[in-house]
Amino acid sequence: MEPDLGKSVPMLRADLNLKWVPTVHCNNTSCPLPPIFLPYPNLPIKAPHPPNWPKGDWRAFVVCPICGFGYEYSKPNVTWGDPGLTMWTLDSTTVVYCIGFPCAQPGCKSRVKVYARTENPAPPKAWAVSVLAKTSGLSCPSKHAVELLPDTLKLTPVSIIE
Repeated sequence: MEPDLGKSVPMLRADLNLKWVPTVHCNNTSCPLPPIFLPYPNLPIKAPHPPNWPKGDWRAFVVCPICGFGYEYSKPNVTWGDPGLTMWTLDSTTVVYCIGFPCAQPGCKSRVKVYARTENPAPPKAWAVSVLAKTSGLSCPSKHAVELLPDTLKLTPVSIIE
């Protein structure tokens, strides 16, 4: 099923210098990208303390939009700060998608979620499969491989990585 473009959640650059912005740094040491923006609805205005997000057990597999490599991140990897000029890729055409890959093990009902952003408002399923081309260590909670057939993928635009 293709995503409903009417529900796409774009990331906007306007007034970001007045807001707290959650980011992670790409784990690919040769990647030139500044911090990777994490989607968060209604970015909060800067105050003495950033929001208490994500939760302590938060884990997300996020793909870098520049180098294409994906890694699992956890709460200690998330930094709240000022995007400054490093957030050059954020604009109204950039959307973060959750790509749901089912487990390849018969009988296992797990879905593995991978988060990637694109400026293409309707990524084809071939794009979703190509997102995994440079990822490693992707498995379901039971450590099974994921199913990479395009007809088993689920693409969903997201406003927050939960």
